[in-house]
Formats: sequence, structure tokens, C-alpha cells
Amino acid sequence: MSNRYLVQSDNAVGQAEVLAQEIAARLNRSVAARGRASIAFSGGSTPVAMLDQLSRQPVDWARVDVTLVDERCVPEGDERSNAGMLRAAFLDKLDVAVDFVPLFVPGETDAIRRARLSDYRLPFDVVHLGMGGDAHTASFFPDAPNIGEMIDLEQPQLVMTTQSANSREDRVTWSLPALLQTRFFVLQLVGAAKRAVLDQVYTALAGKTITEQQRRELPVLAFLAETRLRNPDGIPGYVYYAGE
Repeated sequence: MSNRYLVQSDNAVGQAEVLAQEIAARLNRSVAARGRASIAFSGGSTPVAMLDQLSRQPVDWARVDVTLVDERCVPEGDERSNAGMLRAAFLDKLDVAVDFVPLFVPGETDAIRRARLSDYRLPFDVVHLGMGGDAHTASFFPDAPNIGEMIDLEQPQLVMTTQSANSREDRVTWSLPALLQTRFFVLQLVGAAKRAVLDQVYTALAGKTITEQQRRELPVLAFLAETRLRNPDGIPGYVYYAGE
């Protein structure tokens, strides 16, 4: 596998600027072509600078549906809430109201949540992914009891719940088949430690076959294996890496 789909930046500031411009351009194309666009953002600290840059881009945000890739089952006011991060870093900085669809609503049962999110319009136009040091993306943690179900390409459920030692709280996540329903993806990484994990993933992608054990141990591999990083006919997108 070549580095054709790898965009490298010297630092996180430069990465934030380049990635925000790319996402804005993709959303603008979708709005122009279909009247609306849709994006799923990852949480954590890595995207904060990019989200600030994105809030300044010329996008018709009133025509963009926004959700999260995954969420901790905590109220939005909790410091670990992805929705709270997204609101502070991005949504509250916009001049217009955005149609934001949360993954977790306190008091909802799993059945009510699945019914509510079943109406979310797919495919996404952009899926923004991150990756942990254990190679998880979304809430696909290697030690999750239901990791096999979440990354099953035949999984019928779009939204699933999970919990593991590494995830700490219960979580809600789009399943792998749901996230693969996208017109474009970006994977954002910062730091040498994550580059070392990415190199392991690249080695697996270059192999003749990818085993189920590899998919479970390196869950981001389960997504990237369905993209152009391995298959010329796969989902288009780029990996954005910054050294610091």
C-alpha cells in the first residue's frame, strides 16, 4: 500500500487548517449537488483545533446535518461528553443554528434511540474518524465484548451500545456498516505513538489477506480495509497525520 492517501503535516496547527478546508470543500460540494450535506464527527481532544478552524469556513451550515461517530453515555454537561466538546469547539461558534443529532439522550432506552436514529439520512457525506493508541476508532474497542458484532460487515443495526475496560463508560456508536455508508472519510491522527500504530495498520492493509483476529485487534483496520487504501473501488478518503 502506498502513501498516496496519507496527508502529513509538521504540526497539529497546520493539520487543523488543511483538514478544515478539505471538510468544508466536501460539504459545499454536497450542498451544491443535493441541497443538503451530512457529517459525523469524532470526539476527544484531537479534533478541537480543526473544529475551530472549520467554524470559520464559508459553509451553509443551515443545510448541514451534524452528528457524532460515537458518544459516551453521559449528559452533555459532563466534561467527557463528545457532544459537549462539539458544542463548545464548533456549534456555538456558528452564526446559524445547525441540525445536530445527538447519539445519547439521557433517559432514552436502546429501542427508542434506535428508532430515533433510524430516521437519520444516510449516506453521510463525510465521516471524520479518530484513532486511539489501541487502534480503536468510533467505539470499536479491541477489548469490548461485542467487538465482533460492531465490526461485522453484515451487522443490521446502525447504532449499537458497548462497554469495556478501555471505554470506561457505556457508549453509543454507529456500527461499522453504518459508518461505511459515506461518500468520503478522513482519519485524523496526531503524535508519534499513533503513527507507530498506524504503521501496523498499514502493514496489515498491504497483506494478501486480513484475518478476523487482525480486524478485532486493530479495529480501525476493519474500516480502512473497505476504503481506497486497500481497494481501488473502496470508499474515497485520506489519512491526516501530524507529528505533534
